[in-house]
Amino acid sequence: MAAEFCIPATSIGYLAGIFVTLAFIPQALTVFNNKSAKGLSLVTIVLFLAGQVFLGFVGVMTNDTREWAIALINGVLYSYLLYAKLYYNGGDDEMVID
Repeated sequence: MAAEFCIPATSIGYLAGIFVTLAFIPQALTVFNNKSAKGLSLVTIVLFLAGQVFLGFVGVMTNDTREWAIALINGVLYSYLLYAKLYYNGGDDEMVID
């Protein structure tokens, strides 16, 4: 009988969180170095940040340190992107609500 190879779902989830976090570090560095966030969508930044806040609450409520830590790191990165979008570009290149 062949040995079973089983990866727990939580391990896959943590790995996904790490990759998502790593994916946004180059974006934050580019915005920091260029002092411009013109190509970033304000709506996307706000929605992603809100999602990270809720994931952080879930991590705290379930006492899952890794989950809230990933949400915290992502939240910090996206808070910076939100700040940069509003500070450098004034958020004026986004959709207009009539």
